[in-house]
Amino acid sequence: MIIIGEPKLEDAIAIVGTRRPSGAVDGLVRELVKALGEGGYSVITGGAIGVDSIAVKYAIAFNVPYTIVKPCLTGIEKPSPGGAYISPYQCKNLSRRYFVERDKVIAELAKAIIVPEARSGTAKKACCGTWYTVVKYGVMRGKLAFIFKPLVNDLDVLEAFRIMVGDGVSPVSSVGELLSELKRLR
Repeated sequence: MIIIGEPKLEDAIAIVGTRRPSGAVDGLVRELVKALGEGGYSVITGGAIGVDSIAVKYAIAFNVPYTIVKPCLTGIEKPSPGGAYISPYQCKNLSRRYFVERDKVIAELAKAIIVPEARSGTAKKACCGTWYTVVKYGVMRGKLAFIFKPLVNDLDVLEAFRIMVGDGVSPVSSVGELLSELKRLR
């Protein structure tokens, strides 16, 4: 494992989701990251565009420790203060399996996994990295996972929510409700 920075993983909560979030998600992720930081949690994510990068933006803004699990690292990356990078691979020839392994590492390191918003896609499941992280490497291995009830009436968002809940991800309606669930993990 390649580690750059000092990850704070004891109470890390994964925030993962769609690369194409609706406009409503920014405010939800802002409230979520702020509340997690105030509750003594850190954030772990894949750092991809969309939900992941919004989570990192607010972790930096609110001084919440964060860790980004990248598919691979060169070893020269420099995280912002309070941040860290982790990867199981040195960057050479980028492979699809690097992304799958990244999803697995996120789920393994997190105390719980949170999905502010997901979208269905071309895959059979609620597309791609989000579903793998949350369901295959999270729920199917006993990890608690939560998905916020959709904030928008978008068919792709509604379908992803339906799939995730059907696969064992617990729906939540608010950040307060989520924090109550997380307190039971401590």
